[in-house]
Amino acid sequence: MVQLLRLIVIIAIVWALLQLARRGLERLRQAQAKSSRKRSRRGKPAIGDMVQCAFCGTHIPQADAIRAGDRYYCQQKHLQADRQPKD
Repeated sequence: MVQLLRLIVIIAIVWALLQLARRGLERLRQAQAKSSRKRSRRGKPAIGDMVQCAFCGTHIPQADAIRAGDRYYCQQKHLQADRQPKD
């Protein structure tokens, strides 16, 4: 009887330790995901960031856009056309 009680206590302790470890890993994963989201906002633009071409108004991914100062263009021709003096 004492051995059965001891076995039940050991099983309960192992189960509790596994639950604590699982919760700790889950919190760690959430913290890592949160910090990587912050990093993508501060550093390189995220994949889905879109900008508007200053010449034609087309929306394109920021990673594919041509940047000139604070303006973005969808192609080199639009950059050159926007820089030409207007009559």
